Amino acid sequence: MNKKTLVLYTIVVVIVTAIVTHSIVRLGGSGVGYAELNEAYNVLSEEYYEYFDHDVAIEGAIRGMAEALGDPYTSYMNAEEYSKFEESITGMYSGIGVIFSGNEEDDCVTVVSPIDGTPAARAGLASGDKLLFVDGVAVTSTKLDDASSRMRGQAGTKVVITVLKVGETQAIDIELTRENITLETVRSEMFGNVGYIRISSFEENTASDFNTHLENVLNKGATGLILDLRGNPGGLVNSAIDIADEFLSSGVIVYTENKRGEQDFETADEESVDIPLVLLIDEGSASSSEILTGALKDNERARVIGEKTFGKGIIQGLFTLSDGGRIKVTIAKYFTPNGSDINKVGIEPDELIEDEQDQLNRALELLK
Repeated sequence: MNKKTLVLYTIVVVIVTAIVTHSIVRLGGSGVGYAELNEAYNVLSEEYYEYFDHDVAIEGAIRGMAEALGDPYTSYMNAEEYSKFEESITGMYSGIGVIFSGNEEDDCVTVVSPIDGTPAARAGLASGDKLLFVDGVAVTSTKLDDASSRMRGQAGTKVVITVLKVGETQAIDIELTRENITLETVRSEMFGNVGYIRISSFEENTASDFNTHLENVLNKGATGLILDLRGNPGGLVNSAIDIADEFLSSGVIVYTENKRGEQDFETADEESVDIPLVLLIDEGSASSSEILTGALKDNERARVIGEKTFGKGIIQGLFTLSDGGRIKVTIAKYFTPNGSDINKVGIEPDELIEDEQDQLNRALELLK
């Protein structure tokens, strides 16, 4: 597994060409293939009544192939779109601060969680809410990048989102003002002799920031540690793996399996921090959060408190095209160390507790 190219940004953070003809031959297969695609291109090029930008047409064909798969997490990004995506994984962007996912059952863009302290959080968006329109334009789970792009924009500008709240039958319009947002993905504090570290998402600097906070609480005399992943939608795979590795001295952290049955295992090294752990999760804990949760739970390294996680057990890779664009492709499923396929299923806690304060109180009770 090339950790640098694997992402779980199938849950999108919104705070958010020239392809030479011979490259298309790789399509192959039965039915419509290279010949038909080339024929269609030639017909349009020769017969369309006006001249058109051929690069735009080729880009549209690539985008259409990705969308035709029906996977909300597989998409094409041109160079400009990829630049914006790259901003999101560095933790600096401008938008409204909502994390969302595609819902294959109803094709709706579904809120996973708002980002703490952002316009979306202040407006009361919550896990399970449906985003239907952005500035009057319908958004769907098959075009998550389009939804992301529409909600992003210059700080200070306004955007109107149409939302169907959980449990409601009538959608409402919410006007938000975009902000420049720099994500601090890790924060910590002490509850007596118990350290508490919250991870809000997994970005480029999350693992190193986590190590700093971990060292701080240990230096303050922590004899137990709470890891809070509630509302954490995921992010970069390697960040979650690196954090899991901090607490495991052996064993599997996670493994993936592609359509050819090829498996790739990530395992822990020998060094680890030996401290009692309690993990807090909820339905907004997804993708990379589930990798960390599965690693610690299956290896019996942490007690897991809260609600069942989101259930996103597929992984994406980024592939570079010659025009500077990228194709983000779902390339494999991932499995917890015990071999559990959690996609569309989620991870059950050891103790089911719904109230947030009760979850924290129970964690403190276990560690004191």
